[in-house]
Amino acid sequence: MQEPCWGDEAFLDWVEDQLKAVSELLQHLSKKDDGDIGRRIDKLHPEVLRTLSLRLGLELDSKNTSKLKSVANDAINSEILEIEAALALSDRLRSRHYYQLAFEVSAEADDLRRMDISQTYMQGHKRTELMREIEQHCHLPLGSILVHCPRRETNFKAAEVFVLYAPDRPAMPLKDADKAAPQLKRFASRARDMANDYMSIWKLRVFLHKGYSLFAPSVSDYLRSKLEVSNSDYLESAQKHDANYVLGSSFLNRHGGEDGRRMLAEAVKEIHSSRKGMLGQRVSFEECLKRQEKIRDIG
Repeated sequence: MQEPCWGDEAFLDWVEDQLKAVSELLQHLSKKDDGDIGRRIDKLHPEVLRTLSLRLGLELDSKNTSKLKSVANDAINSEILEIEAALALSDRLRSRHYYQLAFEVSAEADDLRRMDISQTYMQGHKRTELMREIEQHCHLPLGSILVHCPRRETNFKAAEVFVLYAPDRPAMPLKDADKAAPQLKRFASRARDMANDYMSIWKLRVFLHKGYSLFAPSVSDYLRSKLEVSNSDYLESAQKHDANYVLGSSFLNRHGGEDGRRMLAEAVKEIHSSRKGMLGQRVSFEECLKRQEKIRDIG
């Protein structure tokens, strides 16, 4: 078993080696082949082995491999697809193919809703579920979506910093500025506004691989429905400078939901197909969207 190495390249090498070892193990399991399974299990880091055991719902033990034949092929194939997505992500990180921001929870969202989202998606397995749901409903390949959800309490700490408003009065948290003496009202008001800013900094953010940027309107459309919050005004105003995003959003406003996202995916597929042909055969995103509308009207 190889211990993890720290440092960008070395760590990615270690992660990829572990992923490939897991993939080889799963392929042997899918064939119900007992040969070398114990040795392959021993190659895995304990944390990797523990995670794989939890995902398969079966304790993996190199000394007792008889129970491994009971693992269903569907479960094994699902894990192999996840590994392929992880390897693709690692390759993108090495190539500096970064993801672009596609959605962030609006600061105008109800505070209780923001808290509920934070408590749900700060859990790793819930973020993974959300990523896979977005990819499924937006017709994206595995690994094309990343979700970042920091602990909300991190921003609250700044709002709880003690501030001394006057030398003859005790210090109090920034967020309790409204309790300061009346003569300090001007300072207290500014302090309270600052505390509110800190407490609203938290945002769940969803990133989309830049190779699938035409799907950004679908991602935003799905998340507005899924999370019951709007995209941030700042991000929406920035995205409106992208003509294709405007076209996609307008299209989904007319044909939203699962059907609209499916049609948008078909339009993107047509674009990619046309780019494989001669230059004269290439089509625009707008043309492909219009063609999808015509197909729908005929159907």
